[in-house]
Amino acid sequence: MVSTTTILALLFAVIILFLLGLGPILYLKSQGYRIISVGLAGALGFFFSQIILRIPLMGVLMSNVSVVTFFAQHMTLYALFLGASAALFETLGRLFIVNICLKKRKGWLEGAVAGWGHGFCEAFIMLGITYISYIYYAFLINQGTLATMGLDPASVASITTTLSSFPAWAIIVALLERVFAMLLHCALTTLIMTKSMDGKTLIGCLAAFLIHMALDAGVALLQINGASLFILELLPAVFAILSIGYLFKSYNKYKNA
Repeated sequence: MVSTTTILALLFAVIILFLLGLGPILYLKSQGYRIISVGLAGALGFFFSQIILRIPLMGVLMSNVSVVTFFAQHMTLYALFLGASAALFETLGRLFIVNICLKKRKGWLEGAVAGWGHGFCEAFIMLGITYISYIYYAFLINQGTLATMGLDPASVASITTTLSSFPAWAIIVALLERVFAMLLHCALTTLIMTKSMDGKTLIGCLAAFLIHMALDAGVALLQINGASLFILELLPAVFAILSIGYLFKSYNKYKNA
C-alpha cells in the first residue's frame, strides 16, 4: 500500500510545480503582456538542446565501453564532463532563443520569461511527468489493480516497492530542488539577454556557461564524494539565492531599456 501522506505529497508537488511554472506567465498575460510565446520559446530551447540533442548524443557516447571504462576510472573528470556538456548545450539553446527567436523582442522581461519557460520545461520533464505517473500507479496499487495493467511482474514489484517506501519529505525536497533550478535558469537566460542588449553576447554566454557548469559539476562531485543530502541541496539553494539577487539588480538596470 502507498500511504496517504505520500499520495498527498505527490499531488501537492505537482500542483505547486504547475502553479509556479505557469502562474507568473499567465498573470503577465492577464496584464496585457504578449508573453506566452516567449515562455514557449524558452521551453523549446531546453527541449531541443537537451532532449533532442544532448541526451541522445550522451547515450551514443556512453554506449562505448572504452568511454565508460575511462570515466569509471576518472570520476572527477566524469563529473566535470557532465557539468560542461549540460552547460554547453543549454547555453547554446539560450543563445538561439535570445538571438534568433526573440531577435525583435529583446528586453529584461523577455529574458526572464524565456528563462522561466526553460526551467519549467526541465522541471516538468524531470519531475512532473514522474510524479504524475507515480500518482496514477499509487491509486492502482491501493486498489490492487496494478498487476492487471499489462506490466511484467518485475516492474510491478519495483513500482510497488518504490512507492510504498517513498517518504513525503523526499518528494518535497525534490520539488524544492526544481524550484532552485528554475530560478537559476531564469537568471542565466536573463543574463544572456541583457548582455546581448549591451552588445556583449559572448561575455554573457561565457558567464552563463561557467555558472551552469559550476553548479552541475559541483553537485556531481559532491555526490561522488558521498556528501550528505543537506549539502547536496545547499549548493543549488545558494545559486538560487544569488540568482534572485541578480534578477532584482538587472531589473533595476534594464527595466526601461
